[in-house]
Amino acid sequence: MINKSVVLAERDGVFYEGDDTQLWAINPGPVISPAKFDPPISAAQNAGVVFSSLYFREDYFDSTTRIRRGRFYGLDGTGSNREWPHGKVSSWPRAPLPLVLPAAVQMHAVYRRLKIDVTRNMLLNDIMVSLGSAGYESDWRIIEAEQTVNDELLFTIKSSFPFGILPVLKTDDKEIKRSYENVLDAALKYGPVPVVDVCRESACVILRRHFGLAGDLGEIIENIPKNQVMVVSAAQIINRLHPRGKTAAQLKLAAKGIRLRPVIDDDAALAVRLFGFLLVELGYGAA
Repeated sequence: MINKSVVLAERDGVFYEGDDTQLWAINPGPVISPAKFDPPISAAQNAGVVFSSLYFREDYFDSTTRIRRGRFYGLDGTGSNREWPHGKVSSWPRAPLPLVLPAAVQMHAVYRRLKIDVTRNMLLNDIMVSLGSAGYESDWRIIEAEQTVNDELLFTIKSSFPFGILPVLKTDDKEIKRSYENVLDAALKYGPVPVVDVCRESACVILRRHFGLAGDLGEIIENIPKNQVMVVSAAQIINRLHPRGKTAAQLKLAAKGIRLRPVIDDDAALAVRLFGFLLVELGYGAA
């Protein structure tokens, strides 16, 4: 394993990477975002080093899966305006070499890799990170980390923002959170039939948890208190949409002269909205 001090440096809007002895310009320029961990990273976790601020360097982003991969760096404790010998700084292809070479190249800001001592257990324990400047933050959950050959940690993070598809979740119940994530993932990635299927199963989960009931959605609906009219109605619509995507159900009803039209995108959108309504109505989502 290479044990060098990995450095990210900035000069006049151009970012460089390397170590304490040599730097290379990054082309194209990376996406760098201010970052905050929740809970915060302690000095003990970061080899005794306290960073005044943290930044996330994005290496990969997939808008469909809401996944980003990248590395975290902290503002160097020695401050800015550090210098490297000009022969040890390569600006190509970002900028041409000047006609008069300076004795040294001065960097305006220097960031060092995060040395956080993470374990798989910590990664799976809902560590959150906020990215962006004040007032324009987005929340992400750390789901994986791997160590590269140059001793950096490459993090995989997943967005916790519902993109207006669902209400913001207001519960720490892991089963409900998992069902919420399933619906959000399905709404962004799948066709109408699987979206309705996921909404039905996820509605079962929150209704079972809330009312302490068992069974499939139809059985649960029968046992929900009668004063919960809105909840029952929303659940019934989701349940009625489900057979429309099942060939066996279509054939069975066709034999009785009942024709079910196929599930369409509008049906899937309705199922997602009704699931969101159930979350808000039962106190698990923000109105």
